[in-house]
Amino acid sequence: MLSFATGWYLIYTASRKEKKVADGLFEKNITHFLPLIKTARQWHDRKKIIYVPAFPSYVFVYLDKLTDYRDILEVEGVLYYVKFGKAPAMVKPEVIEQIRLVINGDNVTISSAYFEIGEKLVIKDGPLTGLHCEMIKSDGKNKILVRVSLLNRNIVVDVPVLHLSKQVS
Repeated sequence: MLSFATGWYLIYTASRKEKKVADGLFEKNITHFLPLIKTARQWHDRKKIIYVPAFPSYVFVYLDKLTDYRDILEVEGVLYYVKFGKAPAMVKPEVIEQIRLVINGDNVTISSAYFEIGEKLVIKDGPLTGLHCEMIKSDGKNKILVRVSLLNRNIVVDVPVLHLSKQVS
């Protein structure tokens, strides 16, 4: 690591090992965030509601000391830190907070599809108050889109239009 800065970072995990990595980080007492979304899965004999990672193969970690940087790499299932150039990519705390707010709501969809840039909005009412987003039309409904550029993913949520206002530049 070129230089250490306290903050949120992003690690890439082995396929389907996100929960195991989160457990390993918990055991090492390292602050982490694994956003999970509720989804229905159909098996041949039953239907079940399960929680799956919102961003497959990614876990957010908070580093407050350099030793944690090395300890994280020793957790089973961790492959590497996501980097920009040679430096690990830092994630702004606001991005983590926005993901937390959105993931805790109902009717959440994670999409890797690219949406055309729409009108910039701010949520003025409800549990997501203050969240910056874009309005899109999906499945014939008005929804908000929160871009997570670092992961090349989008979070799409149903929201009543009356809870939105235009973003002031």
